[in-house]
Parts: sequence; structure tokens; C-alpha cells
Amino acid sequence: MRLTPYGAREIAVAVALCLPAIIIFLWLGARTSFLWYAAAAMPAALLFLTLYFFRDPRREAQLDKNSILSPADGTVTHIDEVDEPCFIGGRALRISIFLSLFDVHLNRAPCAGQVVYKQARAGEFVNAGRPDSTHRNTAQDLGLETGDPRLPRILVRQIAGIIARRIVCHPDLGSRLSAGECYGMIKFGSRTELYIPATCAVRVRMRVGEHVRAGVSVLAEIIS
Repeated sequence: MRLTPYGAREIAVAVALCLPAIIIFLWLGARTSFLWYAAAAMPAALLFLTLYFFRDPRREAQLDKNSILSPADGTVTHIDEVDEPCFIGGRALRISIFLSLFDVHLNRAPCAGQVVYKQARAGEFVNAGRPDSTHRNTAQDLGLETGDPRLPRILVRQIAGIIARRIVCHPDLGSRLSAGECYGMIKFGSRTELYIPATCAVRVRMRVGEHVRAGVSVLAEIIS
């Protein structure tokens, strides 16, 4: 199982705390009571879940220039049109994805583009499944200019949740991302939103309730 370097600190802490406990409990189980073996299962499970959360599965993005890929793993909760004045500068098609604790939490670029906008926002940590979390919660925006006049710009918003308290977004302004390239993550349960200018002619390929995978699932496609 490949692991993301974004989780290096959390993984190190889990190993430092859990591995000695597992060894001690197994040692006690071999010399005293088999009940210690059951006790060893608890830190073992915690260590496994930590490693599992920070997994980094290999993904091969579709190279079709008309495809707009999902920026996150999770369940599509909303597909609507909203105002997005910060980067889109007007009405935008918003596709919201809720990430459970069991989803891969890495974020990937929905298409190729140059990072021209990056803005962090401090806020609350209400349930990321709530529609108003997009305005209330701590969030990180990443805006790309694509160079394609049919879809000149696109915005991805990482939103923290009740458990998620840290957002990682490593690209610097001016850097270029390829479609499906990993650029960050939200740690422990969250929400990711994709904003497409309403003036762009696109066809949505996903429906509310469907599960998507970052860098693989096509959320929408450009139709002109």
C-alpha cells in the first residue's frame, strides 16, 4: 500500500505510540494470559486505520481534453448553480463532494492548468455534509487558468469538517498542474467543491448520490 507524504507526521506518531504497545501486549500474552492478545488488537487496528487513511492509490487520469475530472473521492451531494465572486467572478456550476473517513482524501486537479489564485479562509468546523459549510467552514481555494477558451478557468475548494482540521494545498502561484495530478489533501473527513463558469457549455456526467474517484471519474465534459 503506497502512502502519501502528507501523512508523514501522523503516521510517525501512530507508529511511535502503537508499535511499542503491540509488542508489549504480545509479550504479555505469550507469558501470562491470552487476553493480552486481544488487547494488542486495539493499537494494531489504530495503526492500520492510520495507514489506510493516508493511502495513495495509483490513478491514471483520462487525457481527453474535454473531460473535467473529479477533484476528490466521495459522494456527490449537490449539483447546482451559485454565485462565485472570488475567482469565477459570477454564476458558476457547483458540484459538491462529501468525503467520509473511509474515502481517499487526496485532492487532484480536475484538468490541466496554471495556478493563478490561491486563497485560504479561516472559519468554523461544522459538519461538512451541511450545505452551509461551504460558507462557514475553514476552506482553501485553488484557481486554475486552463488556456482553453471553452473553459478559461476553474476553481476547486477544499472544505474542512468536524474532524478534519488541516488542509494541505502545496502548489505555489504560477505552478502548473496536469489533469489528475495530486495537489493536496484534507485530513479526516471533509468536503470538496468544483466550480465551473456558468457561461461554459458543459454536460454534467454524474448525479447526486453517485460515488466518484479523484482523477478518474469524469464529473462533466465540455460540449462545444
